[in-house]
Formats: sequence, C-alpha cells, structure tokens
Amino acid sequence: MDKGKNKLYDVAIKAHDILFTANSVFPFILFPDTITIDREKVTIVHRPFFRMAKIVSVRIHDLLNVESDVGPFFGTVHLTSRYFLNNPESINFLWRSEAAKAQRLLQGYIIAQHENVNCSNIPIDELIVLLDDLGRGTSD
Repeated sequence: MDKGKNKLYDVAIKAHDILFTANSVFPFILFPDTITIDREKVTIVHRPFFRMAKIVSVRIHDLLNVESDVGPFFGTVHLTSRYFLNNPESINFLWRSEAAKAQRLLQGYIIAQHENVNCSNIPIDELIVLLDDLGRGTSD
C-alpha cells in the first residue's frame, strides 16, 4: 500500500474518535440539534423538521474562534471559521455544562493547532483532559 493511502486510512480511523457530543434540550428545540467534536472536525447538525437536517462540518484547523454564552441552565456555542467569518455558526439550548465543555475543548484544540501540536497520537482520554485544561479560562 502506498504512503498516501496509509495516511488516508489513519485519518479516517482517527476521525471516528469522538471527543464530545451534545444535543440541544427538548422541548426548547422541537427537533434537537447536535454538536459533535472529533479529532479532525466539529460538526453541527440543525434539524428544522422530522427527518430533515442541515449539517455543517468544519475542520478544527479552520476554526478561528469559539465563544459560549451561558445562563443559569442553558448555553449557546458560537463558532467562527475562515469560511463563515461574517456568519458564525451557533448551537442553542445546550445544557450549561455541555456548552462550557464544548467551548473549552474547542478553545484548547485551537491553541494546540496554533502551537503546531500534533494531537493525532495522544490517547483519546488523555487528549480530552489536556484540551479541556488548555481551553479552561481563569474564571472557570
């Protein structure tokens, strides 16, 4: 097998390593939206109606900023990437703790990418802890 094919297999296998997933809270969103973070990308699935979905996937490398708005019960995560600078992607009505965790993991990943850290060989449990710690702000 050639080198390119091996690399593609490795990337495809590691993309199945889910670091985090959360759904928006029913009944505030009738058809719950989902955010999923894996080693390669973040995917947001908006469900406007039964058996319908708008799926947005962004490579972690292309994320520029992640923000979260949290209230007493719920939170919202806003993502800005190179490809939707003027129209950030958001997922609303996550549980407060899930919105905060998604923000910390993604912020940690952005920092790691900026520092050229290769996260592909770090075991998934360790990676989650390290990214969460790296993305944690001083007010958490």
